[in-house]
Amino acid sequence: MSTSTNLDTRSPEQIAHELSMGEVSDVLTNLDFAIGRTKKALTKLRKSGVQTNVIEPLEDALAEMQSTRKRLLHGTYYVGTDTRLL
Repeated sequence: MSTSTNLDTRSPEQIAHELSMGEVSDVLTNLDFAIGRTKKALTKLRKSGVQTNVIEPLEDALAEMQSTRKRLLHGTYYVGTDTRLL
């Protein structure tokens, strides 16, 4: 006969926080991939001599993704319960 003991001493709030941070981590991973892929595309397109009407929107998207990544990172990982960096 075995007895079941709950070794998880985390509060429901801690568990919820960890789950939410896992979701944020997944989003950051996808943003990192998208940023890297956009940089790769820009490098390739610049070398090919493509028109700026293709490059400029990608540059804008890259800047927006980098800004979003920074805002998400600082607004979640580097913030206490009472302060926000951005």
